[in-house]
Amino acid sequence: MDNFDKRIKQIAKDENWEIPNEIDNNISKLLKNIEEPKTVRKRPLKVAILVASLSILTITTAFAIENIIEYFNYNKNSEYISSKEELETFGSVVSLTSKDKGIEFKLDNISVDDNYINIFYTIKGEKSIDEYYKDHSTGEKHKEAKYANPFINLEVDKIKLKNLVMQEYEAVYTSENELKGMQRINVSKYNIKNNFNLKIYTNEIFMQKGEWTVSTNIDKSKAITETRKYNVNKNIEIKNKEYSVTEEKEFDVTHYLNIDKVIISPFGNEIVVKEKVDADFTKLDAIAPIHLDSKFALVDENNNYLEIVGKGSIGHDSTTNGVTNSFEFKLKDKD
Repeated sequence: MDNFDKRIKQIAKDENWEIPNEIDNNISKLLKNIEEPKTVRKRPLKVAILVASLSILTITTAFAIENIIEYFNYNKNSEYISSKEELETFGSVVSLTSKDKGIEFKLDNISVDDNYINIFYTIKGEKSIDEYYKDHSTGEKHKEAKYANPFINLEVDKIKLKNLVMQEYEAVYTSENELKGMQRINVSKYNIKNNFNLKIYTNEIFMQKGEWTVSTNIDKSKAITETRKYNVNKNIEIKNKEYSVTEEKEFDVTHYLNIDKVIISPFGNEIVVKEKVDADFTKLDAIAPIHLDSKFALVDENNNYLEIVGKGSIGHDSTTNGVTNSFEFKLKDKD
């Protein structure tokens, strides 16, 4: 069969056929599994083998298209901050279902990087949406689709992620009893491994109490290749005055800040800041720990102000008066 293989390649050379290496290798593999014919008619045999090889490559390519997000086919006016192409490139199809109280929750797709977990799902009820939300006293009908999204809880490797912020969310009704939704959840303050188990669950859908849970293994290593992560760990002190409505007076307060990390990733850019305050802070109003967002700006090395487009992942520890905030910002230049 080796001689036959050489003859086929010589035919290609004589007639100036250019055969890519991948197809060339496939020809050799195919020829090993067939008997050597007594005669070789150049063109028909060569064309047949090339067609067979091209067919194999076409099938392989088709299977390589893993992640098609149906949601965008239904919501043509989506304003989601991440593009459909990015979400499909760094995501995967899940297709896991949980059903309770006559309502089915199906996790369709998921896209993850170091800053965000983007989930896409379909919710289908046995009754119409109008029936689930119907107020018999007023005749009011269903909620706007966006606000019919359930509150999602997450566990990573069996550890619950606390103080999650659904920073961006959308939904669209696709029939009288079905909704397709999406949520972008900020996880930048957590250090999540590249490969992990993710559990997604909720206890209320369409105002119905129940238990819906799906669990899947996630590999975010593809997104990590496009991510730049900087562990800054820089401490800063800021002294200023805070006014307490309760005490009706001002207090001198020192804010102890730690610039924890900066993450530039496919689904957004985040700076994570930890903050503690001195003892006098305990006399202030509860809202004071989250005032940082109104008292700073981000500037690059060329003195360009960077737009802060969102804040999330708020976590307050009442015992230390500490808080962890993350701030999403836009870059003037990716480099």
